Amino acid sequence: YMINNAIAVHDSSLLGKCRAPGYRDISFYWGPDDRNGKPSAWIVPEDNPQNEWYWFNGSGVVLPGPGGKDRLVMFLFKLTKRGIDDGSWDFKGTGSAMAIVDNPGKRPDKWKVQQVQIPYGYENEPVKEDSAIRVINWGVSTYLKKTQDDYEPGKLYIFGIDESNPWDKQLVLARVNPPEIDNLQNWEFYAGKGIWSSKISDAQPVANGLVSEISVDEYFGNGRRTLILVQSEPMFGRRILVRTADKPEGPWSEPVPVYTVPGLDRGKEYFTYAAKGHLHLSCEGELLVTYIINANNFWDAAANASIYRPRFVRVPLSLIPGI
Repeated sequence: YMINNAIAVHDSSLLGKCRAPGYRDISFYWGPDDRNGKPSAWIVPEDNPQNEWYWFNGSGVVLPGPGGKDRLVMFLFKLTKRGIDDGSWDFKGTGSAMAIVDNPGKRPDKWKVQQVQIPYGYENEPVKEDSAIRVINWGVSTYLKKTQDDYEPGKLYIFGIDESNPWDKQLVLARVNPPEIDNLQNWEFYAGKGIWSSKISDAQPVANGLVSEISVDEYFGNGRRTLILVQSEPMFGRRILVRTADKPEGPWSEPVPVYTVPGLDRGKEYFTYAAKGHLHLSCEGELLVTYIINANNFWDAAANASIYRPRFVRVPLSLIPGI
């Protein structure tokens, strides 16, 4: 039985960060059984639980909350059915949200969770007059600025994908003081040329040619910081691409291919997507990257568990320009 989202928790491995945890070291959590005795998702939209559901976006981050107490913030993609008989593709996005956990030190079944809808980009009730003007999925990745240098420390940078033009998805950027993340009036949007604006309509893309899912990691080497963005090739291409920048607002480099996904020679029914980097799990001198292979026919994936699962590749940092 499949559910829309779940939580997996494991302690840090005593073998080091580049060693996978044992299966028995991972605990899984989901929602209560429904009226038919079937398990439910860990989190469901409070405002429309019957017709919408959440998928996790690519980013979760621990932030100082009001009073300095840590909170766990996870970004969510809200979806609903398109109402067509199109197999694996019968869904569409309806917005972004956050799940804010006030007591992340507890087990997930003891968490106190607050849902916050992000109205900047979908036809939701706007927080600001100009908020419902684009199709933007917020929280595909985040970057928490901690160190002093040539721009303001302490901010949380929130990456979004503007999907208004599905043929050329764009990277946009917001920022906020971490304790105020749930006060959406305090979000600022990058408007280009070093300018930050309180208006979403002023937001300018910082990169083009993106996809719906990405990751951004901070790497320290050779005495400087580099941000590494990992993405799949647009239009379900087979390659995994990497970009770099010194700052969240860029300029971002042109995408460079670092890997070509094998195993897609069985026809057009299989495709790859959702490449992401995981620097915090990587060994020295490499970037651990995950990606997904899926099938256009839902029942192909349902009948064969070897298709739809995360796959891993270790990319040498020497392949990434600017490192």
